[in-house]
Amino acid sequence: MRNSGIIRANEPALDYLLRGLKSADIAARVRLHLLNALDEGLPTEETIATALHMSPRTLQRRLKAEHTTYGEVVQQTRRQLAQQLQEPLRHTTAQTTRKHDSMGDRMST
Repeated sequence: MRNSGIIRANEPALDYLLRGLKSADIAARVRLHLLNALDEGLPTEETIATALHMSPRTLQRRLKAEHTTYGEVVQQTRRQLAQQLQEPLRHTTAQTTRKHDSMGDRMST
């Protein structure tokens, strides 16, 4: 069962990743598979390689050609998700703070 809230929150990231697919960016393709597997947990490098129709060693070489590794792509993806999930919270917190500030201004007058 997919968490549609997480998927909706990550639509901008998915769009970015899909654009990367068109440019044959292996790291972007790995990120897309990582995001699609959110519900099942972290896929192994071998699982991702199989999904991309290549051997794990070929995946490693192609990522190395892009100056990255599977582990680095996983960390970048986690960081990106965390930032995207925090953004609505920051927006809500800022709105709440402004509301409380304006209520305080009205009460002090």
